[in-house]
Amino acid sequence: MKKHKTKIIWTVVIVGLVGLMFWGSQSSNASNWEDTDISCIPGGHQSLAFHIHADLKVLVDGQQQIIPANTGISHSCMAEVHTHNTSGQIHIESTNRSTVLTLADFFAVWGEDTERDGYETTVLVNGEEAGFLYEWRDGDSIEVVFTAEEGTDNETDDTATTSTDQTATTSDDDATSTETESTAEVEVEGGATTSIEEE
Repeated sequence: MKKHKTKIIWTVVIVGLVGLMFWGSQSSNASNWEDTDISCIPGGHQSLAFHIHADLKVLVDGQQQIIPANTGISHSCMAEVHTHNTSGQIHIESTNRSTVLTLADFFAVWGEDTERDGYETTVLVNGEEAGFLYEWRDGDSIEVVFTAEEGTDNETDDTATTSTDQTATTSDDDATSTETESTAEVEVEGGATTSIEEE
């Protein structure tokens, strides 16, 4: 009877160990964030090979665009690049020390395009020009600046204003010319001349 109980106990232990090993192997095979190649971090913040932070600011014609809180975080996945609030602090982390993550990777997770129609794009890292292939480093400050290209509505408004000013000036000149032409000199007796205005 005692041997039978011992056998059952060992069977339960072995099944449990096999189950844990299988679960561990499954959890280590992280899936990717939707529509990207960016891995989800297995087990959240556990067993990380590195965890760094950098600050990102996005400007559109001088106006700051808010980066949403929990970008890259869902109920089933925490992407290797993500946010926790709207401060612009980006969390970059992975269980693989050789993983390389770029600014373009975060934009992919965010769902924002790195190019926008009608805009010129500038990327600055610590004040120096870079690009979207910039690889995140701890403590860096990054700015992505979108500036409207020439030929936009702003330029059209300036042209319209200039055209209006020129039209007004022309009208004034025409009025002066008309006034001048309406005045004629008439010779009177004694050789003197006088001016009369035509009606």
